Amino acid sequence: MMPRWDFPIEQLTKQRGERFQLRFARAAAALLAPSEEVELHASADGLAVRGRNEDALEFPLSILRERYGDRLQAGPPRVRFWEDGTRNAHPHEPIMQVRIASARAFLDAIERELSMRGVGVQERHLARANGVLRGEAPLARLLGLPARLRAVTNGSAQHWVVLSHYAPVTPDPDGGRAA
Repeated sequence: MMPRWDFPIEQLTKQRGERFQLRFARAAAALLAPSEEVELHASADGLAVRGRNEDALEFPLSILRERYGDRLQAGPPRVRFWEDGTRNAHPHEPIMQVRIASARAFLDAIERELSMRGVGVQERHLARANGVLRGEAPLARLLGLPARLRAVTNGSAQHWVVLSHYAPVTPDPDGGRAA
């Protein structure tokens, strides 16, 4: 089966103490209803929950946490890079469109958060009390954004993050070194 690249983020789950993770993965997948927002991939490594965006991972993970409790081991969300399988292929990363609607009072703080992540705001629409910001960025720069938006706006902002396309991975301006 060919991998589906419209699910650019995944989170690997395992069951602590389970010798055969494939058994856990199949049982865990059976607990979750099919969805257009996530796909499940059972393997000997565990159950990979793949989503259209970071928010899509939350509900299936909450079901698994409810069922398995402390025995559930969930790795961090990670970006799925696309490669065409040829010898000289360069990896491609998912580029996401971001749209955030919020009270005007929070827009400057949201823009600062986006700027710290290297996300340029392409459009800014302002009304009397509300505003909408729109931008585009590699998914890797957006990991953790939903939680930060909740913190910055006291949970009042609405956000949408959707896959736009895949683009060749470009090196960081600092040569890949951490700041």
